[in-house]
Amino acid sequence: MIAHNEKWNTKKYEGCPSAYTLLLLCSAMTVFAQKTSFSGNWIINKDKMDFGQAPEWVIPKNIKVEQGADKLTLTRISLDQSLAEQAPITETLAFNGKPFLRTPASGPLVTTTLHWLNDQSFTLVRKGTSIVTEIWTLEDGGKTLVVNRDVTQDNGLKYNLRCYYTIQ
Repeated sequence: MIAHNEKWNTKKYEGCPSAYTLLLLCSAMTVFAQKTSFSGNWIINKDKMDFGQAPEWVIPKNIKVEQGADKLTLTRISLDQSLAEQAPITETLAFNGKPFLRTPASGPLVTTTLHWLNDQSFTLVRKGTSIVTEIWTLEDGGKTLVVNRDVTQDNGLKYNLRCYYTIQ
């Protein structure tokens, strides 16, 4: 017990941050713990690609990414079997994993979800007539988008492609 005439020894608390200071520090760290930005216009780099026996038109030739605080908007431009450019397909994908639903003119409902693996990469899962799982990462200081793409088609055919896109 401390007598009334004793003073508190505050020397032993010098250099210790206050609870308020710790709260501010933690808040600042949360604000600055941002996800890697994938924003940009990405063009397929055929020089790095190994299509194997897969045709060139199985992957988008161009992907535009607009990244916000809580979502990604992806616009993909693909080719058809005669290598003619198709109409763009746009998906808005929430960071909270909420599915994006779209019904293409040529097929059934397509559901796409996004899940961050860490602050530098995420997984997209697209389910329609095929199941496509993509893991997105950046290389070369953010100049190369790498998409590891696993596909299971409705006929049971499975394949994997490692796709390389260069930012424009």
